[in-house]
Amino acid sequence: MSYYLVALEPTHRHRWRWLWLLLLIPWLFISLVPQTYRWDQEEREALLAEGPAYAVALNGQEQRSLVALWPDLVYASLRTGVPVEDIVVVMLHESGGRVSAYNARGGAAGLMQLIHSTAVSMAEKLGMTYTPGMRFNARDNLLMGAEYLADQHAKFGSWRAAFAAYYGGPGSLEASGVGPGTPWSEAAVRLNWVPDPQAGNTITMTAYAEGMAASTSKILAYAARHHLWIPDDTSMRVVQWLLHPNTAPASERPKLLATPTQLLEQAAGALISAMATTSQDITGSIQTTFSWSSGHVAQLLEAAGLGAAAAEGIALVVSGLATAAAAAA
Repeated sequence: MSYYLVALEPTHRHRWRWLWLLLLIPWLFISLVPQTYRWDQEEREALLAEGPAYAVALNGQEQRSLVALWPDLVYASLRTGVPVEDIVVVMLHESGGRVSAYNARGGAAGLMQLIHSTAVSMAEKLGMTYTPGMRFNARDNLLMGAEYLADQHAKFGSWRAAFAAYYGGPGSLEASGVGPGTPWSEAAVRLNWVPDPQAGNTITMTAYAEGMAASTSKILAYAARHHLWIPDDTSMRVVQWLLHPNTAPASERPKLLATPTQLLEQAAGALISAMATTSQDITGSIQTTFSWSSGHVAQLLEAAGLGAAAAEGIALVVSGLATAAAAAA
């Protein structure tokens, strides 16, 4: 019997059918594998280029990520002083809220798409010991990315410029003649170009910045509808004054400077944790954190090597800061 006749027999046709099914398995895997592992940056940037109103689409996957990550987003916001909505819009554009997102061309990883060198420097600035896995840890990545965004805001003086620097790098702004005193109307003209296309960037820094800024109201509206707690100005101020006493009002500064720095930092950390996990503003968090029966206080005192008088003192300091911050709001 010839080869061709054998190939037409039912048994052989059955075998070929199974072979084709086996060959389809890799295609099915690629098609069905969760998007966590293959983030399409080019598609999002192409949509963003159509206009700033797109920036954050808040599709179903992004909404689920936003809700799940909200405590970590609040933590990063309180710790760095960056409004939570600003962290969110960058996170959603950069990674779609996918913890395992990775850009092989640029080497950026995690929720805020941090390259290795940026992550190392931000971890050091935050007093964290950097390890390779931190870029794929949600809280660590958000905290380092938010700190980097805060750095750009401090350097260039506006959130739009900070967004542009986050996307294109501060060197791109400086090379374009954009500095701390440059009005955004002028900066927008100078930054209307695509930085580092080799890394996969396809939109201009101006488009990115405008898209991020236009999306913050969408995030705030979504948070309000879903009862996601947004840190109020008073809470933000108190934490930042604890972390940076020299920025506090003159009336509160002597008390802060007279309190051990270590204790202030631990108090800030305890308050941040309390607010992020309980969705309470600073008043409720003071009661939770500095209650005499609270485990937070015991840990605080043990780490600082101080006694009950210190806890009472730091509680009075924080209460005074809260009063001053509320008056300033």
